[in-house]
Amino acid sequence: MCDLPGCPSNSDDDPLEITDENRPVMVLETTSAGLSCLDLFAKGWTSGAQGVLSDISEKWGFEGVSRVVWCLALACATLPMPDDNPLQRADSKSIRAKLTSVAGEEVADQMTAHMVTVGDQVFGAFEEMVSIARSGDEARFHDRFDTVTDQRDMLQPLIATIMMHGGFVYMHAQRAQNISALEQLQTAVRQGVDLGKHAGQTAKEIADLTALLELPDAPEGD
Repeated sequence: MCDLPGCPSNSDDDPLEITDENRPVMVLETTSAGLSCLDLFAKGWTSGAQGVLSDISEKWGFEGVSRVVWCLALACATLPMPDDNPLQRADSKSIRAKLTSVAGEEVADQMTAHMVTVGDQVFGAFEEMVSIARSGDEARFHDRFDTVTDQRDMLQPLIATIMMHGGFVYMHAQRAQNISALEQLQTAVRQGVDLGKHAGQTAKEIADLTALLELPDAPEGD
């Protein structure tokens, strides 16, 4: 299985066509997948988080991936970053040092400059996506995500950046027992999710997936 969407699928089947009938299930599955990605990434299981996203990509295609990323961006927009933010952007000096340590020799200036440029583009796109998520305009988010990720070498770095940032602030909120922020995230991701009555196997699937939306209760006082 590939790490993130954007590489060939391991499945011979095409993603499901999203219709009015199956869209509620897609929204619920992708919402649950988004929260699962946050939880897995926060626990350090990055390959697991990437695997969940790849499974969504294979089942629901790009629209499903976009819905998962929307949930991740909501975490970035809703949950606070700690004061000692360890997520610092790399500068040209640190990039050159990293490339040199990997290559074992001095790296050409143009390669470092290229990576700085790409990094700036990804960071700019990240800030835009989080800003749209903060506004609550999901339709605009999906439209811009589609447009932005049409650019070369943008899809995987952008998703990775949003997932890393979202996973980190989710972990921080959990450790700090910031129930208020986690409840705000829960409210945000539940918007547009159909939790109504369904029949048969669909009802069981939705019940199981709904359980993933539950966040920890507030700790009792002393």
